[in-house]
Amino acid sequence: MVFISGDRLHWETALLFLRKDQDFIWSPELKADLMKLDAHFSAFPESVKAKGLFAFASWPPENTGFLTTRLWDRHLPAWREILANVTNRAPSSNEEYEKLMAKLNEIDAAQPIERQVTIEEARFVKFRRSVPVSKGKWRLLPPGVEESREH
Repeated sequence: MVFISGDRLHWETALLFLRKDQDFIWSPELKADLMKLDAHFSAFPESVKAKGLFAFASWPPENTGFLTTRLWDRHLPAWREILANVTNRAPSSNEEYEKLMAKLNEIDAAQPIERQVTIEEARFVKFRRSVPVSKGKWRLLPPGVEESREH
């Protein structure tokens, strides 16, 4: 949907090849917007930033002064409606958290099966991903995550 380049040839020819639902973004323009986003999110209180970037910056700012926001509006138009309906999906109590963790540990301990199953047969599918706790100056995940799991 979005082609980004700092190559002059791309700059001069991209519009000849793009469909109406695609955009070409000049990379210096995107870099400037990313710096603007960094400044925007850096201004948040330390108490908010300590929760991790995913907690407060999973969506672009609603302000259309950001190129990123305008691109989301153009290419992912439902994001504002989704954001309006998103609630804090974290468990609201320690009891709920413990139940959730018990269920996740049960799934983690499940033995893999030796045969292929269809999606209709599967009770669950587990994907494991590794996410760094921090990247550059940004903490991505809330404190304590690294202690909560052995791997």
